[in-house]
Formats: sequence, C-alpha cells, structure tokens
Amino acid sequence: MGAHETKDARQGRQQARPSMEEISFFSALIGLVTGIGSILVIAVQIYRSPPSQADVSDILWYVLGVNFLFIVGTACLAVSYHRQSKRLSNLRLRAERLDEKLARNTESYEAQLGQIAVNLETISSYRAELVRYLFDALNRREYAVEDLRQHYDGYLDVVLMKLSMIFEKYTGCECSVCIKLFVSYVPFDPESEKNSSAKEQRLVTLRRDANSRDERRATDKQLTSYLYDKNTAFHHILHDLQRRDYFYCNNLQALDADGGYYNANPDWRKHYNATAVTPIKNPKTSAKDDCLGFLCIDNKGGRFDETFCRSILANTSNSLYYVFGSLVVIRQASRKPGGQHG
Repeated sequence: MGAHETKDARQGRQQARPSMEEISFFSALIGLVTGIGSILVIAVQIYRSPPSQADVSDILWYVLGVNFLFIVGTACLAVSYHRQSKRLSNLRLRAERLDEKLARNTESYEAQLGQIAVNLETISSYRAELVRYLFDALNRREYAVEDLRQHYDGYLDVVLMKLSMIFEKYTGCECSVCIKLFVSYVPFDPESEKNSSAKEQRLVTLRRDANSRDERRATDKQLTSYLYDKNTAFHHILHDLQRRDYFYCNNLQALDADGGYYNANPDWRKHYNATAVTPIKNPKTSAKDDCLGFLCIDNKGGRFDETFCRSILANTSNSLYYVFGSLVVIRQASRKPGGQHG
C-alpha cells in the first residue's frame, strides 16, 4: 500500500483480514474433523478386515495417541483464544476511553474557539465604532479632543483586554499585552508633534492591559523611552532579511544565556520568560518600510507559536495601524486652515 492510502481502503483491508476469533474457531473445527476422520478410518478398516488381538492393541494405542494430540491441540487453542480475547477486550476498553477523552478535548477545543471568536468579534465591533467616529471627525474637520481620546482609550483597553484573554486560553498561562509606539506616532502627545518630521527611533510604552498596568508601572516610569535596537525582538523584526515581521521565543532566559537576547529593561526576568511580537505596520509593506510600533505579548510559561499566535497578533496590529494612521491624519488636518479641534 502507498503512503497516501485512503481511510476507506484501510478499513476495507482490515475487514478482509480474519479476526483471532475466526482463526481459533476454524483451527478447532479442523482439529475436530481430523480426529473424527481418523476414528472413522480406523472403524472402516476394522469392519473390512477383522484385526487380530495384537492389531487391536495397536489400533487402541493409535486412537489414544490421536485423541491425546487432539485434546492438547484444542487446549492450546483455547488458551490462545482466551489470551487474545482478553487482549482484544483491553484494546476495546482503551479505545473507548480514548474516544471519550477525544470527545471531551474536542468539546473543550470548540468551546475555546467559540470564546476566541467572541473576543475577536468584540474587538472588531469596537474598532468599527471608532473608525466611524474618526471618519466623522475627518469629514467635519473638527473634534473634541477629550471625546476623541475617550473613544480611542476605550478601543485600546478592549483590544488589550481581549487579546490577554485569548492568549491566556490558548497558552494556559497568564499573559500581559502592551502597545509600544515610536515617539513620533504617539497620539495626543505634544512631544510627538515636535518629532513628527524626524526619523525617530525611540519607543515608548503607550498602553498595557489593565492587569499588568499597575504591576509594571515602575518599569514604565523608569523607561520612559528607549532605542528600539536595545531589544532583540524589535531589532530582529526591523532588520530581518527574510522580512517575516514576527518574533517569538518560549524560553528567553535560555536565549539570554546563549547571548542571543537583550532588553533595555534589566528586570524583565521578574515578569516573563516568553514573548511574541508583531509590528504595527501597513499590511501591504514590510516593517522595515513602514512601522509605527509593536504589539507585544508575554508570559512565564510560553506556548507561543508561528501559526495561531502570529495570525491573531498580525490581524490586530493591522487594525491598530489604521487607527493610529487615522489619528495622525486628523492631527495633520487640524493644522490646516479650517481645521479645528476643541
């Protein structure tokens, strides 16, 4: 059979094979027929030519020998049949338990996918609401800064909270999520406006999920901004020749021990040992060509991957790119004649 044998073909081939019960039954039947046949042959021979006393003795020994062999063979078959039946019974029991476990795991997996889908739908809903507000602000060329910031902050909080929930379900570990932006793209920051025309390479932590915000407040105050190349993940993404636009590692301490990881935060080991990072960029270009910042997630247990995690983070970071891009456009439009904001 080939390596790509179909399931139906395998089932047909397995059904064509005789079972152990069938082999044991037919073996015992053959032994029985052989014994009976031997006795009948002897009886016919005696009937045709009456034997002498010596011949009778020989015949009796022959009959006894045949029956002894028949009994021994039948006993061996019975023992073999019992062992095989017990083995098959144990295999059936294991198969039933595996089926039950698979069914439970499938239900759990489907439930997790359902929760993930609900969280992604919530993010999409909040994004749509914010985009409508931003387009309305652009069309009117006026907006209330506090109102805009309220919509903007609400959207970011939902994104970070839902991503944290999604990845905690997926990895089984408590996860922290944050957004880091280059200084020139930080909304509502006068310093970013001063640097908007410069090639700024410093990053700031724009926002964290609610659970890790207080825990890492001291770190964020200490590292108000830092060069992107002081972090392996950011440097890797912006200088990767293959332009994969993604970085993840499930054992940063091991990578650090090999000299392959560096971080501007000297206390990073207290908070995490694994991370996954995607750039906030134009989906049509690479991070090297157009990058506003990074969407980062970390935990202590790892289990990040290059399929599910990358897909979820990339889709979210693409949405963030358009949101931040719209805020930049609004900021620029407010500087033009006729542009107003309260």
